[in-house]
Amino acid sequence: MHSGQQQLDSFKITYMLERSVPPGQTPTVEQIVLWRHGCFAVPSAEPAK
Repeated sequence: MHSGQQQLDSFKITYMLERSVPPGQTPTVEQIVLWRHGCFAVPSAEPAK
């Protein structure tokens, strides 16, 4: 078990989208955040729908 500075606070999972392009063109890379997670975040008090 880790504590203090070694304890994970939050993380995100990022998908790197790079589409194939014709030869001679430079592809672009788009970062798409799929998930953000706060390890110690308190859930909101909103009622479930």
